[in-house]
Amino acid sequence: MTKRIKNADTVEHTWVGQTIPASEYYTIDPTQELTWSSNSILLAAIASGTAVVNDGTSDYVDLSAAIDFLKGNTISAVITSQPAVTVAATPAFGSKTITVSGVTKKLYARNVGFQAPLTAGANIVDYTATFPWSKLLGAEVINSEALDTIDLKVYDTATGTYSGYPNALLNQFAYSVNLPKDYYIRMANFDADIYVGLIIRIIYTSVSAKTIGVNLLFNEVKA
Repeated sequence: MTKRIKNADTVEHTWVGQTIPASEYYTIDPTQELTWSSNSILLAAIASGTAVVNDGTSDYVDLSAAIDFLKGNTISAVITSQPAVTVAATPAFGSKTITVSGVTKKLYARNVGFQAPLTAGANIVDYTATFPWSKLLGAEVINSEALDTIDLKVYDTATGTYSGYPNALLNQFAYSVNLPKDYYIRMANFDADIYVGLIIRIIYTSVSAKTIGVNLLFNEVKA
């Protein structure tokens, strides 16, 4: 499978140590695909349109599809269903617990916030999960503009810890969702299991250059 990077600018650029003249293509050595696909400078150039991903025949127009192709996320990973979970009713301010396969575990609020500077157009914002096991309940965006849009995807680790395939696309929770002005919150009707090392990727298409705040709302599951 041929993977090429096009310099779509009017001047030459150097990515991953390779200088590519204006409007020219560079074919990635298969042994170097992981290095190229994980290079933050190249990914930012792709998001801004300076660099374009090509499959050997045609250029990718859709940013999300281009990143998926570059990272080799063309395999549909088979994810086994999780065991049934029962939430125990408790008094107000009491310890919240769940029962998984007959084992009682506790839930702890773990909300994570970060800020991201954006350019006008498509931007990639990644968060790598740090909790061994948590449940994603919702997300907030602060300082959005009307008609900004987001896609939200979850990818496996670079070693394919959970699916067996490196950086495999495991799930997608948002598809070009239109945001309101200033503030957006989405609480899920049911949680999503997130494990340590999984990458939550936000593809944020911004009306203008600005900095946004993002809060991811979790419950950590612990013994």
